[in-house]
Amino acid sequence: MRDPVEGIKKLQKEIKNIYKMNVKAVTIDCEADAKLIITKVVYNTPESPNYKRTGRLRVNITHEFIEKDGSIVGRVGTDVEYAPYVEFGTKRRTGRPYLFPAFKINAPKLSDYIAKDILKLSQRKHI
Repeated sequence: MRDPVEGIKKLQKEIKNIYKMNVKAVTIDCEADAKLIITKVVYNTPESPNYKRTGRLRVNITHEFIEKDGSIVGRVGTDVEYAPYVEFGTKRRTGRPYLFPAFKINAPKLSDYIAKDILKLSQRKHI
């Protein structure tokens, strides 16, 4: 007979792995969407004399994962100094958001992906 405590521990570990795997997938999707939005929205706005399109902002959008105490957080962003002015605007220029819309597109995916993977897990014979 199988030990029920061991079975529960194994299940908890599998669920934690599902969560981590899906946080990583959604974070990567969010980065890709932010780059797509930059290309479609930001780069396709009328140029002003001071706006030079170098592609630097798009190329420097990255992601990272921070794991602490068994939990994981995915972050998407850039260290380009003018990025906040593009995202939020200035006194003279309206913002052209790219990070927040990417987050809004991808955040709901996380719970959907996790639910699907847990359903698959529950349908396996050993559970």
